[in-house]
Amino acid sequence: MQAKGFMGSIDWDGNLSRLYYDLAGGASPEIVKMMLTITTPEHILYGSDYPYMPDGVLLGNLQRMREQFTADKELSPYSEQFFSENARNLFNK
Repeated sequence: MQAKGFMGSIDWDGNLSRLYYDLAGGASPEIVKMMLTITTPEHILYGSDYPYMPDGVLLGNLQRMREQFTADKELSPYSEQFFSENARNLFNK
């Protein structure tokens, strides 16, 4: 379609940077750091995959992620954003 002039070029980086990403499934600090190469901290939020995973697994993943992110010097300033503030800001608009 683009070659025939029906649409302009696609700004892949710009489009990816505006998406919201969740941490469902227990994302590691390394994964979040990769996400931060394409988007801002405001676009990353906690997701649990509830009700598709047992409560014990979800709580364990959340506890592990909180501990890892709090201990990571690069991610610790954004920890509360990821786990609560970003979702509140997104859904309170």
